[in-house]
Amino acid sequence: MPIFEPRALAIGKRVLLAIIALHLVLGLVSAHRAWFQVREVALQGDRTLRAGSRVHAAIVTSGRTFVDVEVRLIQGHRSEVIGTLEVPRNTAVYDFRKQRWGLTVTLDGAVLRRFAPGNAVVRATAFGASQWMRVPPPVVSDLPVVIERPHGA
Repeated sequence: MPIFEPRALAIGKRVLLAIIALHLVLGLVSAHRAWFQVREVALQGDRTLRAGSRVHAAIVTSGRTFVDVEVRLIQGHRSEVIGTLEVPRNTAVYDFRKQRWGLTVTLDGAVLRRFAPGNAVVRATAFGASQWMRVPPPVVSDLPVVIERPHGA
């Protein structure tokens, strides 16, 4: 003799299974966002640096957590931070929108005088935050540049 369950109980089980399945899918998407926090780092700007030159870093993150961005001017063993940015996280748990931010750095003569004229690199590095006891590797973008000798120097 088969055992029948009340109709309300059968409907309740199906609703509960649908909710669990939905949260599993959302959890998988969230896990991907935690593992791959920085989606893109791109540098654009003047290839010849002089006072007033600009460099722009475009950053796209998953929005899961904060991401710190650092822009450096590098020449040989000399390296100097010329700009920083903290990309915020999304506030809602299931907010899957990407965060798109930019950082524009305008170089002044004081910074450039600390470097020799010639080839250099502007490097943007994005550092994700610890998620699930894992800190993701930084994402780096380089822009080869030439530092121009200041006039009258």
